[in-house]
Amino acid sequence: MIIIKPKYLLVVAALSLLSPVLAPERAHAAGSKKGICASIFEFFASPFKHKRNKSDQPTTTNEELVASTAIQSENNSALEQPPAKIKPDRNERKSRPKAKDKPKTQAATPNPAIKRLSDAIQKEIDSMQGDLNSYKELIAEVTEKSAGSESDSSPQSSKAVAELTAEFTPLIAKQTLLKNALAKIKDDRRLEHWERARLVEDLGADIQTLVDEYNSAGTASASRTENSGTMQKQPIKKKPSKPYKPKPIVSHQPKLLAGLENTNGKTYPHLSDSVVKDWLSSNLGSSAVSLLIGNQYQQVQPEMESDYLAAAQSIVEAGYYVLYDGESQFASKIDEVVGEYGVALCARPTTLNRLNFSRGVVIANPFLRMEAFNQSEKVIITRDSLTGLGMLVEGYADHILDPTGTWVNGFAKFKSDASSYGLGLYGSSSASTIDVLRLANNLKSTKKPKPIEPFDLIEAAKNVNDRDIPSMFRLANAMVEGIRLLTEVGPSTPGSIAGGAAMFGSSGNPGPFTELTYETAYILGRMGIPLATGGHGGVMRLGNQGAHDAGAHSFGITTSGGGFNLAKEGQYNTSDKYHTRTLGSSGYNSRIPLLLYRRQIIASAPGGGGTMREVAVSFVSMANHNSQQSPLFMFIGKNYYKILYKWLKNESSLPEIFKDSLHLVNKPSQVESIVEDFSEKLSKTRLKMLKDKPQKPRHEKRFTTSPRSGRD
Repeated sequence: MIIIKPKYLLVVAALSLLSPVLAPERAHAAGSKKGICASIFEFFASPFKHKRNKSDQPTTTNEELVASTAIQSENNSALEQPPAKIKPDRNERKSRPKAKDKPKTQAATPNPAIKRLSDAIQKEIDSMQGDLNSYKELIAEVTEKSAGSESDSSPQSSKAVAELTAEFTPLIAKQTLLKNALAKIKDDRRLEHWERARLVEDLGADIQTLVDEYNSAGTASASRTENSGTMQKQPIKKKPSKPYKPKPIVSHQPKLLAGLENTNGKTYPHLSDSVVKDWLSSNLGSSAVSLLIGNQYQQVQPEMESDYLAAAQSIVEAGYYVLYDGESQFASKIDEVVGEYGVALCARPTTLNRLNFSRGVVIANPFLRMEAFNQSEKVIITRDSLTGLGMLVEGYADHILDPTGTWVNGFAKFKSDASSYGLGLYGSSSASTIDVLRLANNLKSTKKPKPIEPFDLIEAAKNVNDRDIPSMFRLANAMVEGIRLLTEVGPSTPGSIAGGAAMFGSSGNPGPFTELTYETAYILGRMGIPLATGGHGGVMRLGNQGAHDAGAHSFGITTSGGGFNLAKEGQYNTSDKYHTRTLGSSGYNSRIPLLLYRRQIIASAPGGGGTMREVAVSFVSMANHNSQQSPLFMFIGKNYYKILYKWLKNESSLPEIFKDSLHLVNKPSQVESIVEDFSEKLSKTRLKMLKDKPQKPRHEKRFTTSPRSGRD
């Protein structure tokens, strides 16, 4: 039994009383036939009737809908209800024209050339299709036979398939070309020159007329008229480009001239080095031959003098200038032969003033001096030239002037042997021996050069390109700042070797020479000798670490230029953990001179091309060393440097003072004894120099008048 609460009965009763008002048409239709409950149920169920599936509802035509609407309007006239809207049939709505649809424009008149050419190409494509189908059938047949036959006949079948494929491939390529051309023609696009040529080649000369007619007629869009109802394409108007206004060039000449004229400043010699190098490049350059003969420590062998002078004379007669080493003892004799057609390149102004060359210049930077010699057309060296030895090690030497024909290129053997260690030293020396007769024949005869004007520093600076002046100042500033930082820190202990030591080596892992490199730096530091390296990883880091652990000064001279990148991989990153001071440089042109600045000891650990460049500049610096005692040079690692060391020791033409300074280190215990012997020799040399140096009388020393005391 269902129990209904009284409050729900009151709601039902109220709704039954209001039903004629809420739905009069239902109350009129039901009237007395339905009870109150039925009327209430119909009232609540009516909103859900229209949500049934439309497929379940019976279809009603427009006539029935109109009739039912008329009946409802009669019933609702008393209540003044508006008539229901008539919805059109779905099919009838689809047939109505849309407002957005616009009448299509009249199609353009087709180009007759397009139709004739496309028909000819399509005809050729259809004719080729039969040949392609026959080839496909033959290939399939041969493949089936080879699959069902024995293995002995498979090579023959493969060969047959390959032959058929070779004949089949050109047809496919030809058909592809024709299809692409046909697609272009149907799309009303112009054919390229090579496409027209291929069509004529494939279809014959008869097609040439149709192709020319098609291209001369142009595209169909150009042939449309204004009556076709379409608008012709208008050419795109380009905006007029603004006139190019070059940026004003800032002249650096006043700054350069002011730096050069300030002779009391420290910048002057470093700026002048760059200006002289630029002057040699612009005035001599490829019109000169560098002739490096002799050294400053000994005279040239008498039996070689005539050949060397004849070589200098042949160079001038061939129409070249001669650039020679002014520090050599043979330089004055070369000057007598070449005269105003030669330039003596010196390392010190005192040498230039003492010898009074016809034409002479000074470059104190050993790296720039080596680069200045390399600017010539050819570099010819002799066996007794230390500067020439540096050019050979760097790879700048072209010929070795050896009249005896007994010279052996030991450096080439060293490079081929050291390349097995994988430290970046590869290739061989390209220098070849030559005599005076072959030298005269190899030089091309040109017009006799004009005499060289005497060098004037200020006039040469005025002709320097403005673009080169900033790099000159960068080099000069790096040298001045580096020298200041190096000289502020003295020896680690009193009485040690002034100037300290420099260590070269690979920026990578030295492998079996790691312990020897560290111990060498540690012993030098324990002896109170400051050490300078390139400041990066590998051997350089080991050297700084050894000196730092021994309590000595440790300098790292890094670089941020020079055309190479030392920030590659983790081992190249600069670390100042073991540096007393870290110095920056502008490249090799300032880095190597700072490494060699007043150094009395040079230690070369195993390395690659960069290490050999540092060794080469060291030899050039030792050739022009302003002392009677050559710096100590130690090769670290017997297995690596033994061939180079023996070759330099056995080369009889090199000066004995240079060969005595060379040492090969294989054990750390050798380092201390070698340095002590060198220090003893250095002290004796200094005492001898002090005794031989003339002393000025004391009465020649004058004092200025003091404004306070008035004494003279």
